[in-house]
Amino acid sequence: MKSVLISGAGIAGPTLAYWLLQHGFQIASSYVLAGELKRSSGDHRIAFAAYEKRLRAFIEKKQKGAKNFGKWFAPDTQFAVFLRNQITKLFAIPFFADKFVRDTIADELRLPDYS
Repeated sequence: MKSVLISGAGIAGPTLAYWLLQHGFQIASSYVLAGELKRSSGDHRIAFAAYEKRLRAFIEKKQKGAKNFGKWFAPDTQFAVFLRNQITKLFAIPFFADKFVRDTIADELRLPDYS
């Protein structure tokens, strides 16, 4: 069994980003469900099907990303730790930081207008 204690400011950024990712999506998905309930005149069967159709691919992509994030955040070999640390240093260069965010963290979820 592995035990890890993490403390200090170094963890604040990734922790905040993870929290916002989780809770930001909860707000967006609630908006979509409410909108689909409105569109379906309250018929939950129609609304749930539309909600799932709209969000399934996005959710599956986020779940896959979460697995990769865990491997990145807590590598299981000494070499992987070294590699992660070296790549992280590249984030000081705006080009690399922007590319990382665009390719791994940024969301492409387009919310419909339910007004």
